Amino acid sequence: MDPRVEQRLSLTRRHFLGRAGIGIGTAALAELLNQDLAREFQAVIAYVVYSQVLKGAAYMSIAKELEVHAGQELQHAITIAKQIDYLGGDPVTVPKPVKTSDKAEAMLQFDLDNEVETISNYRARVDQCAALGRSVEHNGSTGRVAAHDEVCSGYRRNRDQMRP
Repeated sequence: MDPRVEQRLSLTRRHFLGRAGIGIGTAALAELLNQDLAREFQAVIAYVVYSQVLKGAAYMSIAKELEVHAGQELQHAITIAKQIDYLGGDPVTVPKPVKTSDKAEAMLQFDLDNEVETISNYRARVDQCAALGRSVEHNGSTGRVAAHDEVCSGYRRNRDQMRP
């Protein structure tokens, strides 16, 4: 391989694998967005399943919230798929694995953990889009960060209310 090309790839890999991930190209951003898309698919499936298997009066309002969130996550997935296509990538079709449990609190904790990871990733995407010169508002990540922050806050409140 041409040493100049190899050096450019090395620099790209270093930026891509670096902690901040800033300085990546559109192909790398599309790949990261594909990971986000797989996580959104995971969230849709988890919300649909959790909303139907949560039992007991204490969880009925939470189950209804989960149904609403499933629709919101589907909209996020559509937005991300559009972004991937815009960047020249192909949207993934396989979700990340969905954790389940017989215990309602465990399922809600799984969901909270996934939301926290999603928020962290979307914050990184805002920086990455800015580094590429893409408009953050066009990208939509800022809105999704706020939406996911609200979901996490709601789950923490619900979890704390259920504890003895």
